Amino acid sequence: MILLLGGTSETPEIANLLAENGIEVLISNLTDSASGWDLSGGIRLRYGGLDAGAMCGLIAEEGITAIVDAGHPYAEELHNNAVESCSRMNISYFRYERPGADYDGCDVEFADGHEDGAELAFRIGHRILLTTGSRNLAPYVQAARDTGSKLYVRVLPGEESIACCRDSGVDQDAIIAGLGPFTAKCNIELIKKHSIDVLVTKDSGLAGGVAEKLQAAGACGIKVVVIRRPVIRQKTGECFEVISELIEQVSSYVEEH
Repeated sequence: MILLLGGTSETPEIANLLAENGIEVLISNLTDSASGWDLSGGIRLRYGGLDAGAMCGLIAEEGITAIVDAGHPYAEELHNNAVESCSRMNISYFRYERPGADYDGCDVEFADGHEDGAELAFRIGHRILLTTGSRNLAPYVQAARDTGSKLYVRVLPGEESIACCRDSGVDQDAIIAGLGPFTAKCNIELIKKHSIDVLVTKDSGLAGGVAEKLQAAGACGIKVVVIRRPVIRQKTGECFEVISELIEQVSSYVEEH
C-alpha cells in the first residue's frame, strides 16, 4: 500500500492513476477538503496532521511500502516529516512537486521567506496585496505599521482564516475573503479597486493561480514579490514535476516489492 500525502489539486489525479495500476492507496489529508474528490476504488482517506512519529506509526499499522508526497510546495514541515519517517522505517520516498511559474518578462522580485518578503514589499510600495494565505501575517502587519502603509490580505472565506487576520491585526476593511481559482480579470479588478502597487505571492505554480496574478500585475503595471519555495532539509528519494513519470516510477517500484 502507498501512503499518498495530499493537499494539492493534483492529489486525486495521482491517487486515481495509482489505483488504475492496481496499487492500494491511503490518502492522508490535513482537512476534510478531500471529501468531495471523485476517487476510484481501492483508495481510502484519512484526515488530520501527522508528525514524523505518527507517520511512522501509520506506516507500521497499514503496511505502507512507500510514501508519495503530493503536499503543497510550501508545506515544509510535512515534507521533512515524510522524509524522516521514510528513513526511520526504511521505505522509499517519492515526491511530486508542481512546476513553478514562468516569470520571464514579469516585473518580479524574489524573497527568501516572509520576513524578507514584507521588508521588500513595503520598501517598494505603500498599498500591498498579500495573497499567501492566513499564516505568516505578522511581518506584513508590522511593516505596514512601521511605514504607515496599507495592507490588504486575500484569504479563504472560512472563519478560521478570517479570525487569523483579525488576531494578527489586519484591518477589518482590508480582509478580502474569497475562494479561488481567481481569473486575471478578477485580480485586475481587485488591484484597481484598492489601488494596489505591490502584489505578494508564493511560487505555487500554475495550479496555484500564479499565472493569473502575474498577468493581472503586468496589465496594471505593478510589481510582484514572490516568496521562494522552502528547501527540504533532508534530501532523499526522487522528485517529479510530471505526474505520468511519477506514476511510472512508483508502479515499477511496487511491482518489484
